[in-house]
Amino acid sequence: MDYSFSPGDIILLKEVSYTDHPKYHLVLSIEEDLFFTINTEISSTVRLNPTLLESQVPYKVVKGKSFPEHDCYIACHQVAEVFSNDVETALKSGMAENKGKIDKNTLKAVLNVLYNHAKTLTGREKRIAIKNLEAVYNKD
Repeated sequence: MDYSFSPGDIILLKEVSYTDHPKYHLVLSIEEDLFFTINTEISSTVRLNPTLLESQVPYKVVKGKSFPEHDCYIACHQVAEVFSNDVETALKSGMAENKGKIDKNTLKAVLNVLYNHAKTLTGREKRIAIKNLEAVYNKD
């Protein structure tokens, strides 16, 4: 299947199985179904756990970009329960929107977390995410 999104893209899913409201996601890998969730706030559970807290990347409003509309956080401590085929179906049906690529500064911060923190991800998840996001970072 050809996909209309790629690693480094921000996708708004209007419906997801793990919550009752729309959620933004950072695409890490299409083939491996790897995505990070983007949250408006850091949950109290994460805030109280230093290992999880150091894996939250602030995503600030970027002038001239449509996303984010307000400051938020990329949750780099766990992979979201999202599947690439479902994302593509949602995009084609209007139940999702591709907001474009993550900005370079935030991408650099995500890579820093993947290199130095993100202790709750598997080695495989980290390797795949780093490989794909480095390719996006080095593309320009």
